[in-house]
Amino acid sequence: MAWASLAAFLGKFMSLIAQVVLGHLLSVETYAVFAAATVALTLVSGFQNAGVNKNLIQQQEHYDSLIGDFTVFSLYLGVVASAFLIINGMVLAWLYDMPHLVSVVAISAIALPITSLNWIYTAVLGIRLRFDRVSKNTILYSFAYYSLLMLFAYLGASYYSVAAATLLSVVIQHINHRTYIGWLPVNWRISRQRFFAIFVALRWTIIASFLMGLSQNGNFFALGHLLTSEELGYYFFGFMLTANASVLVFTAINQTLLPIFSKMKGDEVRLRLAFLRSSGVLNFLCSILCLGLIGVGPAAVHFIWGGKWDAAIFTSVVTAATFPIRIFTSIATVTLESRGRWRSRTLLLAFDAATVILFAAVGAWLAGLSGAALSVAIQRGVVGLITYPMVARVLGYKWRDVMIMIGKSVAPFALAAAVLFFGQPAGSSPVGISDTAVAAIETAGAILLYIAVTYVVSRETVMELPNLLRRRRA
Repeated sequence: MAWASLAAFLGKFMSLIAQVVLGHLLSVETYAVFAAATVALTLVSGFQNAGVNKNLIQQQEHYDSLIGDFTVFSLYLGVVASAFLIINGMVLAWLYDMPHLVSVVAISAIALPITSLNWIYTAVLGIRLRFDRVSKNTILYSFAYYSLLMLFAYLGASYYSVAAATLLSVVIQHINHRTYIGWLPVNWRISRQRFFAIFVALRWTIIASFLMGLSQNGNFFALGHLLTSEELGYYFFGFMLTANASVLVFTAINQTLLPIFSKMKGDEVRLRLAFLRSSGVLNFLCSILCLGLIGVGPAAVHFIWGGKWDAAIFTSVVTAATFPIRIFTSIATVTLESRGRWRSRTLLLAFDAATVILFAAVGAWLAGLSGAALSVAIQRGVVGLITYPMVARVLGYKWRDVMIMIGKSVAPFALAAAVLFFGQPAGSSPVGISDTAVAAIETAGAILLYIAVTYVVSRETVMELPNLLRRRRA
Protein backbone atom coordinates (compact mmCIF):
# COMPACT_ATOMS: atom_id res chain seq x y z
CA MET A 1 0.00 0.00 0.00
CA ALA A 2 2.98 2.32 0.57
CA TRP A 3 4.06 1.91 -3.07
CA ALA A 4 0.49 2.18 -4.32
CA SER A 5 -0.03 5.35 -2.27
CA LEU A 6 3.15 6.87 -3.70
CA ALA A 7 2.02 6.07 -7.25
CA ALA A 8 -1.43 7.50 -6.54
CA PHE A 9 0.03 10.69 -5.07
CA LEU A 10 2.44 11.29 -7.96
CA GLY A 11 -0.24 10.43 -10.50
CA LYS A 12 -2.67 12.84 -8.85
CA PHE A 13 0.02 15.53 -8.78
CA MET A 14 0.62 15.10 -12.52
CA SER A 15 -3.11 15.06 -13.28
CA LEU A 16 -3.56 18.25 -11.28
CA ILE A 17 -0.84 20.01 -13.26
CA ALA A 18 -2.33 18.74 -16.52
CA GLN A 19 -5.82 19.83 -15.50
CA VAL A 20 -4.56 23.34 -14.80
CA VAL A 21 -2.75 23.58 -18.13
CA LEU A 22 -5.50 21.98 -20.22
CA GLY A 23 -8.13 24.17 -18.58
CA HIS A 24 -6.37 27.17 -20.12
CA LEU A 25 -5.51 25.59 -23.48
CA LEU A 26 -8.67 23.67 -24.40
CA SER A 27 -12.25 24.80 -24.99
CA VAL A 28 -15.41 23.59 -23.28
CA GLU A 29 -16.53 21.94 -26.54
CA THR A 30 -13.27 19.95 -26.66
CA TYR A 31 -14.13 18.39 -23.30
CA ALA A 32 -17.51 17.40 -24.74
CA VAL A 33 -15.65 15.41 -27.43
CA PHE A 34 -13.53 13.81 -24.69
CA ALA A 35 -16.74 12.74 -22.94
CA ALA A 36 -18.09 11.21 -26.15
CA ALA A 37 -14.80 9.37 -26.74
CA THR A 38 -15.06 8.00 -23.20
CA VAL A 39 -18.49 6.61 -24.07
CA ALA A 40 -17.08 4.92 -27.18
CA LEU A 41 -14.31 3.31 -25.13
CA THR A 42 -16.79 2.22 -22.48
CA LEU A 43 -18.82 0.31 -25.06
CA VAL A 44 -15.79 -1.91 -25.85
CA SER A 45 -14.41 -2.12 -22.30
CA GLY A 46 -15.46 -5.76 -22.00
CA PHE A 47 -13.12 -6.70 -24.87
CA GLN A 48 -10.38 -4.22 -23.99
CA ASN A 49 -9.96 -5.65 -20.50
CA ALA A 50 -11.67 -9.01 -20.36
CA GLY A 51 -10.55 -9.59 -16.78
CA VAL A 52 -7.90 -12.06 -17.95
CA ASN A 53 -5.35 -10.47 -15.63
CA LYS A 54 -7.60 -10.79 -12.59
CA ASN A 55 -8.51 -14.35 -13.48
CA LEU A 56 -4.82 -15.18 -13.84
CA ILE A 57 -4.12 -13.76 -10.38
CA GLN A 58 -7.07 -15.59 -8.88
CA GLN A 59 -5.83 -18.90 -10.43
CA GLN A 60 -2.12 -18.21 -9.95
CA GLU A 61 -1.46 -21.78 -8.81
CA HIS A 62 -2.03 -22.80 -12.47
CA TYR A 63 0.09 -19.98 -13.89
CA ASP A 64 2.36 -22.07 -16.13
CA SER A 65 -0.50 -23.78 -17.92
CA LEU A 66 -2.55 -20.60 -18.38
CA ILE A 67 -0.13 -17.81 -19.26
CA GLY A 68 0.47 -18.71 -22.93
CA ASP A 69 -3.21 -19.10 -23.76
CA PHE A 70 -4.27 -16.07 -21.74
CA THR A 71 -1.69 -13.84 -23.42
CA VAL A 72 -2.76 -14.63 -26.98
CA PHE A 73 -6.43 -14.49 -25.95
CA SER A 74 -5.93 -10.95 -24.59
CA LEU A 75 -4.12 -9.86 -27.73
CA TYR A 76 -6.79 -11.16 -30.09
CA LEU A 77 -9.56 -9.68 -27.99
CA GLY A 78 -7.75 -6.35 -28.04
CA VAL A 79 -7.82 -6.42 -31.83
CA VAL A 80 -11.56 -7.13 -31.77
CA ALA A 81 -12.00 -4.20 -29.38
CA SER A 82 -10.17 -1.91 -31.81
CA ALA A 83 -12.55 -2.81 -34.64
CA PHE A 84 -15.64 -2.28 -32.49
CA LEU A 85 -14.27 1.01 -31.17
CA ILE A 86 -14.00 2.46 -34.66
CA ILE A 87 -17.58 1.39 -35.41
CA ASN A 88 -18.78 2.91 -32.13
CA GLY A 89 -16.98 6.14 -32.96
CA MET A 90 -18.79 6.43 -36.28
CA VAL A 91 -22.20 5.82 -34.69
CA LEU A 92 -21.65 8.24 -31.80
CA ALA A 93 -20.22 10.92 -34.10
CA TRP A 94 -23.52 10.79 -35.98
CA LEU A 95 -25.70 10.69 -32.84
CA TYR A 96 -23.89 13.53 -31.04
CA ASP A 97 -23.09 15.50 -34.20
CA MET A 98 -19.33 15.41 -33.48
CA PRO A 99 -17.45 14.73 -36.75
CA HIS A 100 -14.03 14.92 -35.03
CA LEU A 101 -14.92 11.91 -32.90
CA VAL A 102 -14.23 9.37 -35.68
CA SER A 103 -10.55 10.24 -36.07
CA VAL A 104 -10.11 10.57 -32.30
CA VAL A 105 -11.30 7.02 -31.61
CA ALA A 106 -9.33 5.69 -34.59
CA ILE A 107 -6.11 6.80 -32.89
CA SER A 108 -7.29 5.36 -29.59
CA ALA A 109 -8.07 2.03 -31.28
CA ILE A 110 -4.39 1.41 -32.06
CA ALA A 111 -3.59 1.38 -28.34
CA LEU A 112 -6.12 -1.27 -27.31
CA PRO A 113 -4.18 -4.47 -28.19
CA ILE A 114 -1.08 -3.07 -26.47
CA THR A 115 -3.13 -2.16 -23.42
CA SER A 116 -4.48 -5.72 -23.27
CA LEU A 117 -0.94 -7.08 -23.11
CA ASN A 118 0.03 -4.56 -20.45
CA TRP A 119 -2.73 -5.92 -18.22
CA ILE A 120 -1.11 -9.36 -18.41
CA TYR A 121 2.28 -7.91 -17.46
CA THR A 122 0.69 -6.20 -14.46
CA ALA A 123 -0.88 -9.49 -13.39
CA VAL A 124 2.50 -11.24 -13.55
CA LEU A 125 4.02 -8.59 -11.29
CA GLY A 126 1.06 -8.86 -8.92
CA ILE A 127 1.48 -12.64 -8.65
CA ARG A 128 5.15 -12.07 -7.79
CA LEU A 129 4.05 -9.47 -5.22
CA ARG A 130 6.32 -6.94 -6.91
CA PHE A 131 4.15 -3.99 -5.97
CA ASP A 132 7.17 -1.72 -6.24
CA ARG A 133 7.49 -2.52 -9.95
CA VAL A 134 3.75 -2.20 -10.49
CA SER A 135 3.78 1.24 -8.89
CA LYS A 136 6.91 2.35 -10.76
CA ASN A 137 5.25 1.39 -14.04
CA THR A 138 2.14 3.29 -12.99
CA ILE A 139 4.27 6.33 -12.19
CA LEU A 140 6.03 6.05 -15.55
CA TYR A 141 2.70 5.84 -17.38
CA SER A 142 1.28 8.83 -15.48
CA PHE A 143 4.35 10.96 -16.15
CA ALA A 144 4.44 10.03 -19.84
CA TYR A 145 0.70 10.42 -20.37
CA TYR A 146 0.24 13.79 -18.71
CA SER A 147 3.45 15.22 -20.12
CA LEU A 148 2.49 14.21 -23.66
CA LEU A 149 -1.09 15.38 -23.10
CA MET A 150 0.05 18.88 -22.18
CA LEU A 151 2.58 18.93 -25.03
CA PHE A 152 0.02 17.95 -27.67
CA ALA A 153 -2.52 20.44 -26.31
CA TYR A 154 0.10 23.20 -26.39
CA LEU A 155 0.97 22.31 -29.99
CA GLY A 156 -2.69 22.71 -30.95
CA ALA A 157 -3.75 19.06 -31.22
CA SER A 158 -7.03 19.94 -29.43
CA TYR A 159 -9.46 17.00 -29.81
CA TYR A 160 -6.61 14.58 -30.58
CA SER A 161 -4.53 15.37 -27.48
CA VAL A 162 -5.90 12.60 -25.27
CA ALA A 163 -5.85 9.90 -27.96
CA ALA A 164 -2.28 10.64 -29.07
CA ALA A 165 -0.99 10.87 -25.50
CA THR A 166 -2.70 7.61 -24.57
CA LEU A 167 -1.21 5.73 -27.51
CA LEU A 168 2.36 6.85 -26.92
CA SER A 169 2.26 6.37 -23.15
CA VAL A 170 0.85 2.85 -23.54
CA VAL A 171 3.73 2.01 -25.88
CA ILE A 172 6.26 3.42 -23.39
CA GLN A 173 4.72 1.40 -20.58
CA HIS A 174 4.80 -1.76 -22.69
CA ILE A 175 8.48 -1.30 -23.51
CA ASN A 176 9.24 -0.85 -19.82
CA HIS A 177 7.29 -3.99 -18.90
CA ARG A 178 9.08 -6.04 -21.52
CA THR A 179 12.49 -4.73 -20.47
CA TYR A 180 11.93 -5.98 -16.91
CA ILE A 181 9.96 -9.20 -17.47
CA GLY A 182 10.85 -10.09 -21.04
CA TRP A 183 8.58 -11.59 -23.67
CA LEU A 184 5.46 -13.23 -22.35
CA PRO A 185 4.81 -16.83 -23.39
CA VAL A 186 2.36 -16.74 -26.32
CA ASN A 187 0.58 -19.82 -27.63
CA TRP A 188 0.11 -18.67 -31.22
CA ARG A 189 -1.24 -22.11 -32.14
CA ILE A 190 -4.18 -21.87 -29.78
CA SER A 191 -7.09 -23.83 -31.21
CA ARG A 192 -10.47 -22.34 -31.95
CA GLN A 193 -12.02 -24.65 -29.38
CA ARG A 194 -9.54 -23.52 -26.70
CA PHE A 195 -10.11 -19.84 -27.54
CA PHE A 196 -13.86 -20.13 -27.16
CA ALA A 197 -13.44 -22.26 -24.05
CA ILE A 198 -11.49 -19.42 -22.44
CA PHE A 199 -14.11 -16.95 -23.65
CA VAL A 200 -16.88 -19.00 -22.05
CA ALA A 201 -14.87 -19.45 -18.85
CA LEU A 202 -14.30 -15.70 -18.65
CA ARG A 203 -17.81 -14.72 -19.70
CA TRP A 204 -18.62 -13.26 -16.31
CA THR A 205 -15.43 -11.21 -16.15
CA ILE A 206 -15.95 -9.96 -19.72
CA ILE A 207 -19.49 -8.89 -18.90
CA ALA A 208 -18.22 -7.44 -15.62
CA SER A 209 -15.54 -5.37 -17.39
CA PHE A 210 -18.17 -3.96 -19.70
CA LEU A 211 -20.46 -3.21 -16.78
CA MET A 212 -17.55 -1.67 -14.84
CA GLY A 213 -17.03 0.74 -17.71
CA LEU A 214 -20.72 1.59 -17.75
CA SER A 215 -20.80 2.06 -13.97
CA GLN A 216 -17.91 4.54 -14.22
CA ASN A 217 -18.89 6.34 -17.42
CA GLY A 218 -22.52 5.48 -18.12
CA ASN A 219 -23.47 8.96 -16.97
CA PHE A 220 -21.75 10.42 -20.06
CA PHE A 221 -23.75 8.08 -22.28
CA ALA A 222 -27.04 9.41 -20.91
CA LEU A 223 -25.97 13.05 -20.69
CA GLY A 224 -24.75 13.17 -24.29
CA HIS A 225 -28.42 13.17 -25.33
CA LEU A 226 -29.84 15.39 -22.58
CA LEU A 227 -27.26 18.17 -22.19
CA THR A 228 -25.89 20.66 -24.69
CA SER A 229 -22.27 20.28 -25.81
CA GLU A 230 -21.31 23.18 -23.54
CA GLU A 231 -23.07 21.66 -20.51
CA LEU A 232 -21.54 18.26 -21.24
CA GLY A 233 -18.10 19.86 -21.41
CA TYR A 234 -18.59 21.55 -18.03
CA TYR A 235 -19.89 18.34 -16.49
CA PHE A 236 -16.97 16.28 -17.83
CA PHE A 237 -14.41 18.82 -16.60
CA GLY A 238 -15.91 19.02 -13.10
CA PHE A 239 -16.42 15.28 -12.85
CA MET A 240 -12.82 14.59 -13.87
CA LEU A 241 -11.44 17.04 -11.30
CA THR A 242 -12.54 14.54 -8.65
CA ALA A 243 -12.57 11.36 -10.75
CA ASN A 244 -8.85 11.66 -11.55
CA ALA A 245 -8.15 11.10 -7.87
CA SER A 246 -10.68 8.28 -7.58
CA VAL A 247 -9.35 6.39 -10.60
CA LEU A 248 -5.86 6.35 -9.12
CA VAL A 249 -7.14 5.14 -5.75
CA PHE A 250 -9.32 2.46 -7.35
CA THR A 251 -6.34 1.30 -9.43
CA ALA A 252 -4.18 1.11 -6.31
CA ILE A 253 -6.88 -0.94 -4.56
CA ASN A 254 -7.06 -3.43 -7.44
CA GLN A 255 -3.30 -3.74 -7.88
CA THR A 256 -2.67 -4.24 -4.16
CA LEU A 257 -5.70 -5.80 -2.47
CA LEU A 258 -6.60 -8.29 -5.21
CA PRO A 259 -3.31 -10.28 -5.06
CA ILE A 260 -3.22 -10.09 -1.24
CA PHE A 261 -6.84 -11.12 -0.78
CA SER A 262 -6.36 -13.93 -3.34
CA LYS A 263 -3.50 -15.39 -1.33
CA MET A 264 -5.67 -15.25 1.82
CA LYS A 265 -8.67 -17.02 0.32
CA GLY A 266 -7.81 -20.16 2.26
CA ASP A 267 -7.53 -18.29 5.55
CA GLU A 268 -10.90 -16.73 6.38
CA VAL A 269 -9.71 -15.18 9.65
CA ARG A 270 -6.88 -13.24 8.00
CA LEU A 271 -9.08 -12.24 5.07
CA ARG A 272 -11.82 -10.90 7.35
CA LEU A 273 -9.29 -8.87 9.30
CA ALA A 274 -7.62 -7.50 6.16
CA PHE A 275 -11.01 -6.61 4.65
CA LEU A 276 -12.06 -4.61 7.70
CA ARG A 277 -8.72 -2.85 8.29
CA SER A 278 -8.20 -1.88 4.64
CA SER A 279 -11.75 -0.51 4.47
CA GLY A 280 -11.25 1.71 7.48
CA VAL A 281 -7.83 3.05 6.47
CA LEU A 282 -8.77 3.73 2.84
CA ASN A 283 -11.99 5.49 3.81
CA PHE A 284 -10.05 7.59 6.33
CA LEU A 285 -7.45 8.72 3.79
CA CYS A 286 -10.02 9.37 1.06
CA SER A 287 -12.18 11.40 3.44
CA ILE A 288 -9.25 13.73 4.16
CA LEU A 289 -8.57 14.06 0.42
CA CYS A 290 -12.21 14.86 -0.33
CA LEU A 291 -12.51 17.42 2.44
CA GLY A 292 -9.62 19.18 0.75
CA LEU A 293 -11.39 19.07 -2.61
CA ILE A 294 -14.67 20.33 -1.13
CA GLY A 295 -13.09 23.12 0.88
CA VAL A 296 -10.38 24.49 -1.38
CA GLY A 297 -11.78 23.37 -4.73
CA PRO A 298 -14.31 26.15 -5.51
CA ALA A 299 -11.97 29.06 -4.74
CA ALA A 300 -9.03 27.33 -6.42
CA VAL A 301 -10.99 26.59 -9.60
CA HIS A 302 -12.09 30.21 -9.91
CA PHE A 303 -8.63 31.58 -9.17
CA ILE A 304 -6.65 29.16 -11.37
CA TRP A 305 -8.83 29.46 -14.46
CA GLY A 306 -10.08 33.01 -13.99
CA GLY A 307 -13.75 32.03 -13.87
CA LYS A 308 -13.65 30.00 -17.12
CA TRP A 309 -14.72 26.76 -15.38
CA ASP A 310 -16.92 28.13 -12.56
CA ALA A 311 -19.89 26.25 -14.06
CA ALA A 312 -18.04 22.98 -13.33
CA ILE A 313 -17.51 23.67 -9.60
CA PHE A 314 -20.80 22.20 -8.39
CA THR A 315 -20.19 18.93 -10.23
CA SER A 316 -16.73 18.60 -8.72
CA VAL A 317 -17.87 19.31 -5.16
CA VAL A 318 -20.86 16.95 -5.07
CA THR A 319 -18.79 14.18 -6.68
CA ALA A 320 -16.15 14.56 -3.96
CA ALA A 321 -18.83 14.49 -1.26
CA THR A 322 -19.70 10.83 -1.94
CA PHE A 323 -16.26 9.60 -3.00
CA PRO A 324 -15.33 8.16 0.47
CA ILE A 325 -18.47 6.01 0.36
CA ARG A 326 -17.69 4.98 -3.22
CA ILE A 327 -14.46 3.47 -1.93
CA PHE A 328 -16.54 0.78 -0.23
CA THR A 329 -17.86 -0.32 -3.64
CA SER A 330 -14.34 -0.85 -4.97
CA ILE A 331 -13.24 -2.84 -1.92
CA ALA A 332 -16.36 -4.99 -2.17
CA THR A 333 -15.82 -5.85 -5.84
CA VAL A 334 -12.13 -6.67 -5.26
CA THR A 335 -13.11 -9.02 -2.45
CA LEU A 336 -15.53 -10.89 -4.72
CA GLU A 337 -12.87 -11.11 -7.44
CA SER A 338 -10.32 -12.57 -5.02
CA ARG A 339 -12.77 -15.35 -4.15
CA GLY A 340 -13.71 -16.04 -7.76
CA ARG A 341 -17.29 -14.88 -7.21
CA TRP A 342 -17.58 -13.49 -10.74
CA ARG A 343 -21.31 -13.94 -11.07
CA SER A 344 -22.05 -12.03 -7.86
CA ARG A 345 -19.63 -9.31 -8.88
CA THR A 346 -21.29 -9.03 -12.28
CA LEU A 347 -24.75 -8.68 -10.78
CA LEU A 348 -23.56 -5.88 -8.49
CA LEU A 349 -21.91 -4.09 -11.41
CA ALA A 350 -25.09 -4.45 -13.46
CA PHE A 351 -27.01 -2.76 -10.66
CA ASP A 352 -24.38 0.00 -10.49
CA ALA A 353 -24.36 0.57 -14.26
CA ALA A 354 -28.13 0.61 -14.63
CA THR A 355 -28.67 3.00 -11.75
CA VAL A 356 -25.97 5.49 -12.81
CA ILE A 357 -27.53 5.81 -16.26
CA LEU A 358 -31.00 6.14 -14.74
CA PHE A 359 -29.98 8.69 -12.11
CA ALA A 360 -28.02 10.77 -14.63
CA ALA A 361 -30.91 10.82 -17.08
CA VAL A 362 -33.52 11.72 -14.46
CA GLY A 363 -31.31 14.39 -12.92
CA ALA A 364 -30.54 16.01 -16.27
CA TRP A 365 -34.19 15.86 -17.32
CA LEU A 366 -35.35 17.54 -14.11
CA ALA A 367 -32.65 20.17 -13.55
CA GLY A 368 -30.09 20.10 -16.36
CA LEU A 369 -26.39 20.23 -15.47
CA SER A 370 -26.77 20.69 -11.71
CA GLY A 371 -29.47 18.03 -11.48
CA ALA A 372 -27.32 15.50 -13.31
CA ALA A 373 -24.32 16.18 -11.06
CA LEU A 374 -26.35 15.85 -7.85
CA SER A 375 -28.18 12.70 -8.99
CA VAL A 376 -25.00 10.90 -10.03
CA ALA A 377 -23.33 11.82 -6.73
CA ILE A 378 -26.29 10.39 -4.80
CA GLN A 379 -26.19 7.21 -6.87
CA ARG A 380 -22.48 6.66 -6.14
CA GLY A 381 -23.11 6.93 -2.42
CA VAL A 382 -26.20 4.73 -2.38
CA VAL A 383 -24.50 1.93 -4.32
CA GLY A 384 -21.56 1.94 -1.89
CA LEU A 385 -23.90 1.65 1.08
CA ILE A 386 -25.67 -1.31 -0.54
CA THR A 387 -22.82 -3.36 -2.04
CA TYR A 388 -20.36 -3.23 0.86
CA PRO A 389 -22.68 -4.76 3.50
CA MET A 390 -23.71 -7.48 1.05
CA VAL A 391 -20.09 -8.55 0.50
CA ALA A 392 -19.31 -8.26 4.22
CA ARG A 393 -22.11 -10.75 4.85
CA VAL A 394 -20.38 -13.16 2.46
CA LEU A 395 -17.31 -12.99 4.72
CA GLY A 396 -19.44 -13.77 7.77
CA TYR A 397 -19.91 -10.32 9.27
CA LYS A 398 -23.27 -9.53 10.85
CA TRP A 399 -25.38 -6.85 9.21
CA ARG A 400 -25.51 -4.80 12.42
CA ASP A 401 -21.72 -4.82 12.87
CA VAL A 402 -21.16 -3.71 9.29
CA MET A 403 -23.60 -0.83 9.53
CA ILE A 404 -21.96 0.34 12.76
CA MET A 405 -18.57 0.27 11.03
CA ILE A 406 -19.94 2.28 8.08
CA GLY A 407 -21.58 4.74 10.44
CA LYS A 408 -18.30 5.30 12.28
CA SER A 409 -16.60 5.96 8.94
CA VAL A 410 -19.25 8.16 7.31
CA ALA A 411 -20.55 10.22 10.25
CA PRO A 412 -17.27 12.09 11.01
CA PHE A 413 -16.85 12.98 7.34
CA ALA A 414 -20.47 14.16 7.04
CA LEU A 415 -20.04 16.33 10.14
CA ALA A 416 -16.78 17.90 8.92
CA ALA A 417 -18.19 18.46 5.42
CA ALA A 418 -21.32 20.09 6.85
CA VAL A 419 -19.27 22.42 9.06
CA LEU A 420 -17.11 23.29 6.07
CA PHE A 421 -20.14 23.97 3.86
CA PHE A 422 -22.16 26.05 6.33
CA GLY A 423 -19.08 27.86 7.58
CA GLN A 424 -18.68 29.58 4.22
CA PRO A 425 -20.80 32.70 3.58
CA ALA A 426 -23.93 31.81 1.64
CA GLY A 427 -23.86 33.02 -1.94
CA SER A 428 -20.26 34.22 -1.69
CA SER A 429 -18.19 34.17 -4.84
CA PRO A 430 -14.40 33.60 -4.80
CA VAL A 431 -12.46 36.47 -6.28
CA GLY A 432 -8.76 35.80 -5.87
CA ILE A 433 -5.87 34.20 -4.04
CA SER A 434 -6.98 35.60 -0.66
CA ASP A 435 -10.22 33.61 -0.88
CA THR A 436 -8.23 30.49 -1.69
CA ALA A 437 -6.03 31.06 1.38
CA VAL A 438 -9.07 31.55 3.64
CA ALA A 439 -10.66 28.41 2.18
CA ALA A 440 -7.44 26.49 2.86
CA ILE A 441 -7.47 27.55 6.51
CA GLU A 442 -11.14 26.58 6.89
CA THR A 443 -10.44 23.25 5.20
CA ALA A 444 -7.51 22.52 7.52
CA GLY A 445 -9.82 23.12 10.47
CA ALA A 446 -12.44 20.77 9.00
CA ILE A 447 -9.82 18.06 8.45
CA LEU A 448 -8.59 18.38 12.04
CA LEU A 449 -12.20 18.13 13.23
CA TYR A 450 -12.68 15.01 11.12
CA ILE A 451 -9.53 13.36 12.50
CA ALA A 452 -10.54 14.22 16.09
CA VAL A 453 -14.07 12.86 15.74
CA THR A 454 -12.80 9.72 13.97
CA TYR A 455 -10.30 9.19 16.80
CA VAL A 456 -13.16 9.34 19.31
CA VAL A 457 -15.55 6.98 17.52
CA SER A 458 -13.00 4.71 15.79
CA ARG A 459 -9.60 5.06 17.42
CA GLU A 460 -8.28 1.86 15.83
CA THR A 461 -8.63 3.36 12.35
CA VAL A 462 -6.53 6.42 13.14
CA MET A 463 -3.89 4.35 14.96
CA GLU A 464 -3.65 1.86 12.11
CA LEU A 465 -1.66 4.30 9.95
CA PRO A 466 1.36 4.68 12.29
CA ASN A 467 1.24 0.92 12.90
CA LEU A 468 1.50 0.28 9.15
CA LEU A 469 4.35 2.74 8.78
CA ARG A 470 6.27 1.12 11.65
CA ARG A 471 5.86 -2.33 10.11
CA ARG A 472 6.96 -0.94 6.73
CA ARG A 473 10.19 0.47 8.23
CA ALA A 474 10.80 -2.80 10.08
